[in-house]
Amino acid sequence: MANRYPLIFDPLDNKLKEIPSGDNLNLTGSGIVGVSSITCGGIITGRQRFSVYNNVVVTTNVTLTASDMNKVLLLNTSAERTVILPIGSSIEVGDWIRIVDVGTDETNTGNAYKKNIIIDPNNADRIQGGSAGDTLIMDVDAQALTLMWCGSTYDWRIVN
Repeated sequence: MANRYPLIFDPLDNKLKEIPSGDNLNLTGSGIVGVSSITCGGIITGRQRFSVYNNVVVTTNVTLTASDMNKVLLLNTSAERTVILPIGSSIEVGDWIRIVDVGTDETNTGNAYKKNIIIDPNNADRIQGGSAGDTLIMDVDAQALTLMWCGSTYDWRIVN
């Protein structure tokens, strides 16, 4: 299969041409979709901003679904919070959730030591090789924890 190069309009001679070697393709305001692979001979740089669950700091208990995966969950710990993970069979291997204790509106320093964050693996799933259904307790102030679904053999694993 041949390599293809984007076409540009050259106003100097009013012709369409392949983009010249050394020029940059500026995609500001646009994107690339449907890519199955990218080959790079140099360095790829960029900035990634992770999606935040509901785009807010959460002040309630949360039951996550498959559509909530691969996001950061910011929890206000003015009270004990329970996070129920989605059932493993509803998500894909590699899906993750990051849970962050942001504290309270007053202290914003974390409060999980006094107001624990309880992570429930949802029925028969396990966290970090524990027994099915055992909960995980976050009890360190300002702690952040990432859990990744590793399939039905390994279930949820802590990855940070």
